[in-house]
Amino acid sequence: MAVMRVRMGKIADGVIRKLGYEPEAYTLSGRDRETLADSINEALAELYSEHTWPMLRRCERRTYRPPHSMTEAYAVDHEVWLANEAEEGGGDYWRCTAAHTGHAPADGSAWWERIAPEGLMRFVEFAQAWEPWVIDEGGFDLNDFAFAADPRHTPGLEPIAGCVLGDFMDSVTLPAEAPKQVWIKFIPRRPKADFTEWAAGTTYAAGDTCYLTLTGETYLALRESTGASPDSSAEDWATVGVPELFARFLKLRAVADWKGEDDGRARALGEADAELGRLANAAISRRGVRQGGWSCGGR
Repeated sequence: MAVMRVRMGKIADGVIRKLGYEPEAYTLSGRDRETLADSINEALAELYSEHTWPMLRRCERRTYRPPHSMTEAYAVDHEVWLANEAEEGGGDYWRCTAAHTGHAPADGSAWWERIAPEGLMRFVEFAQAWEPWVIDEGGFDLNDFAFAADPRHTPGLEPIAGCVLGDFMDSVTLPAEAPKQVWIKFIPRRPKADFTEWAAGTTYAAGDTCYLTLTGETYLALRESTGASPDSSAEDWATVGVPELFARFLKLRAVADWKGEDDGRARALGEADAELGRLANAAISRRGVRQGGWSCGGR
């Protein structure tokens, strides 16, 4: 079952209500927006760094290189995956031998050469541009990361041994005997709150974030754009929500940051910590999984 997510705007409205105001009648100033975003992001960092949340974990099939595209301009040495169910392993990897656009990989091609299994460097980047979910830097266990088949459908399947952190980029390197495609288990990168209003005249780069008061959503830029409204350009923007189970904790922590020492800050922090403890205990009781950060070096 997919984890339910809530809009960043709903979190903001909840904070405003807990502070004694009505969201419809309270306009967040620029400074308010920065304070609220900082509070939520710090709380999210605590959630993701100090605890594991089995209910957030995903299991997906991944390739080591992006799929081939007939419309992309390829440079020499660019490597791609070409899916082909007729081939063993469901396809193969190819290396560009001459710059071009619009030529499909094939044996004997003047544009491509097939990469031999022993010549393929096997790694899964945390952020693969062709995949929607980015791996959180603390959201995986090297000893329980990659599988030759879907572990959800193969009880007792042993993980692929020998996975290590990559030396040259944010990635996990797999052993040479790993299959052409692998199933991986991970927790997606934690969301980022941003309440800075989108501006039509601003050029946004891939990875930038913004907010639309009209929709109450924070958005993540998928590619560079100028003037592409986030609420009507799905090719340029994706919504950023937070797991619903964290909503109350995020509101309580943000309220605590807003209050002064003589205005109930200590009490608000106590309520936030109690909620975090409740969440952690609930995760243990439901899944039987020990809480605490994952170690990338062992179980």
